[in-house]
Amino acid sequence: MSAPFDIRPMIESDVPAVRSLVVRTVRTSYHGVYSPAAIDFFLRYHELDAIRRDLPGVCLIALADGKLVGTAALVDGEIRRVFVEPSFQGRGIGRKLVATLIERARADGVPRLRLDASLVSRRMYRRMGFVLVAERVHDLGGGEVLPYHEMVLDL
Repeated sequence: MSAPFDIRPMIESDVPAVRSLVVRTVRTSYHGVYSPAAIDFFLRYHELDAIRRDLPGVCLIALADGKLVGTAALVDGEIRRVFVEPSFQGRGIGRKLVATLIERARADGVPRLRLDASLVSRRMYRRMGFVLVAERVHDLGGGEVLPYHEMVLDL
């Protein structure tokens, strides 16, 4: 049985806690799936200023008993930064965050959502109706690459 959780808009003062959540999730959930170089890239990519830059979009957080357990953002038709606290994964939090963003996009008349799915999250997005457009790799240098999946959902 899943614990109840609430979703609310992210505000500026949430950004440091969201960054900490992202770091914990990447280090835990991506370990053994991505190389150390790829994990380092993710941590740099989701730094504090990147999170702040998304605030003009639709940025959400999920709280369970007042504790931050998830986050997601929608900016210019792109779903970004969907992360759930490792110990809370599998409880529908990520799915609910994304569903909330989809509802908002539909209400705003967005015709198509896109996202870059990690190897860890692709299955959830597929189950929600997102379709694979392309398998991509980001060259990290030194022979290291970061594979990901470009996906879309027509609204």
